[in-house]
Amino acid sequence: MKKFNLHKINKEELTKLHKNDLGMDIPKDYFKTSKSKIMEKVTISEKEKPRVFYLRPSFGYLMAASIIILIALSIVFKYNIKTKNNLNPADVENLANANDEDILINSLFVSDDDMSNFLDTYLVNNVVENVEVMEKEFDNIFLNSIIESDALIDIYIDDNFVENIIL
Repeated sequence: MKKFNLHKINKEELTKLHKNDLGMDIPKDYFKTSKSKIMEKVTISEKEKPRVFYLRPSFGYLMAASIIILIALSIVFKYNIKTKNNLNPADVENLANANDEDILINSLFVSDDDMSNFLDTYLVNNVVENVEVMEKEFDNIFLNSIIESDALIDIYIDDNFVENIIL
């Protein structure tokens, strides 16, 4: 029997060799039809995969929506958010009298209608307080300078000193 290099032989020559050596002819489209016959006989029963309830997309959307609602409700109940700021003028004045550090935070609680009253109260209180503090400081400086100058004059007052100045 001869050795053939099957890679160099084309399909027609291979069919002739097969027919001559084996004495059989391969029917036309044999492998295509045999495959389809085998596939018809073997039926693959496709079982539907059991779907886990919590892995379904609709369940995921439902869970996401419920989590968002819970977070929103917890924020509303925790901070007791009101739709309107119903602050009376006394509350506005108390907020304006707060520390300077808290003025920005307190201004958030004041509605736009009461904002001018809030700012007026805040400015008046701060200006009055600052003027009073500055006035006290000025009085203290003035009194200290008078006391010190009197003390210095007492040191230099001598009979000779006064006579020299007068004469």
